[in-house]
Amino acid sequence: MSEDLTKYLPGFDYANLSDEQKEAVTEVFRILSERHSTLDLTPLRIKFDLEEKKYYDLEDSYFYKECQKAGIVVNTQGYIKQGLGEDAIHYPLVDFAGDIRIFDKLFNDYKETVAKLLDISIHNEDK
Repeated sequence: MSEDLTKYLPGFDYANLSDEQKEAVTEVFRILSERHSTLDLTPLRIKFDLEEKKYYDLEDSYFYKECQKAGIVVNTQGYIKQGLGEDAIHYPLVDFAGDIRIFDKLFNDYKETVAKLLDISIHNEDK
């Protein structure tokens, strides 16, 4: 019985909407947004292939670039979303792996850079 049923009700193909279906769904989402301003329709817009998730590019991170230069391994473990609707951006949750001496050197180099910019001296005994 279930095989026959799936032949007639195969499920909805969210990713392959006709232009008319996209217009209808977009209109429904518009009405919902007007009536429920705090409702985040982003997951549905993505499911219906009306919008793509936006991700923060790690290459835009100064900290990430400095870790890469220092040889510190940066692993993306998942994402956290900030914002609602089309403004939502998924930021990576990362962890770091490396020899503690490399972390110390990275931190001390950063302190020295800041000290030079501020024209102050620092006592750095970890060298």
